[in-house]
Amino acid sequence: MGEGGQALISQQAQQAFYELFSGLPRDRGTVLSDISGEILSKVGQGAQTADFLAPIKKAEKIFVKRTANLSRSEQAVLRRCLVAKLAFNLPTIVEHMNLPTSILALYPDSFGRVANHLRNNIGDPYDLTDDFFLKDMRFILGLSIPCGAQVVDMLSSVSLSSVILSLFRSRNVIPAIRYFRVKGYGPWFRIHTESRYLTEFNEQGWDNCYMRIAELLERRKDIRGMVGTSWFYDPQLLEISPRLAYLQQRPLERGAFLLRHGTSRFDIEHATTTSKTRRRLYQEGKYTPICYSLLWLRKDLISWAEQNSLGKTTVRRK
Repeated sequence: MGEGGQALISQQAQQAFYELFSGLPRDRGTVLSDISGEILSKVGQGAQTADFLAPIKKAEKIFVKRTANLSRSEQAVLRRCLVAKLAFNLPTIVEHMNLPTSILALYPDSFGRVANHLRNNIGDPYDLTDDFFLKDMRFILGLSIPCGAQVVDMLSSVSLSSVILSLFRSRNVIPAIRYFRVKGYGPWFRIHTESRYLTEFNEQGWDNCYMRIAELLERRKDIRGMVGTSWFYDPQLLEISPRLAYLQQRPLERGAFLLRHGTSRFDIEHATTTSKTRRRLYQEGKYTPICYSLLWLRKDLISWAEQNSLGKTTVRRK
């Protein structure tokens, strides 16, 4: 690992990763190296897709094929070792991603969180059913990157079908028109919340995140903009939970627009778990969480960043 790799992964994280797989029997260590090599050659940056799960499913298929003779518990141990092993290759991937310094600076903490999770949550499921496993695999394969308040998928999409359904649900044709004008069926950056890191989940933290995404957009001219999908983009929240209003107001005031989706068990659970007010209103039948996608076009996001530089990054308008 070169000097750049050492800068991205702290000595503590390197040691934690190494300890996870260094004690494996020789035959298991050989299997682990074979799996890691095959995944790196067939999955990840060289096989990018807008499908969030597809690369991880492909990696898991390789893993299961190579470990079919092992018990589930043995596979669980080796799967954690696999993530630790692959982590050492991420700095090499990052070197070719042309990421701004403001994002590179976030990698040491991100590596540390993955290392701590692998070391401290041994009893938890860590497979395709586990959201943390999915996010960690995407991170160590370079498919998703840290941006502070949010994690960013480097390649995602906004389907035409979701736009058409939104038109019928909201009876508002303007979002569809804007989508077609920018050829919104092309590639997008997609943001996700990382529940293991909420330190920057506040108004200033999100602004910092937007600034980093603007820098990314300057380097990726093919990306249409940023999209996020969540219950907290629901316009009802402006009145019910005004403290979260900044999550949609900042982008909407600067040109972003919404697509309306439906309501799922996931939306209800996450909207009501952390708020007594939302939970009470839901139980009283006065509030049903609705999922929305927020789309912030590249020119509008970059324009906002240019006009509202936080003194941490410099963004050039294109």
